Amino acid sequence: MQIVSNSPPEWISELRARGWANAALTVLDVLEPFGALGAQLLYVTSPTLGVLGWRNPAEGLAQALETPEGIEQIRRWLQDSAEDG
Repeated sequence: MQIVSNSPPEWISELRARGWANAALTVLDVLEPFGALGAQLLYVTSPTLGVLGWRNPAEGLAQALETPEGIEQIRRWLQDSAEDG
């Protein structure tokens, strides 16, 4: 998956608004080596997460975790927020 949008998805904006960008960057650093496995786990659990209203964020994150470019795009969005705050 290629992320072509320069604007972050809603779930990134929510993390930023709550001040969780630095924590999310740390989690991303820890989980990056397991990106493809994490993506598959999110795909499998997305129907259950949909009950909680988290299906779109879970699927968006899963798509981003499938590629190094997607992970880097998430990192850029979160770092922009961390630098602003």
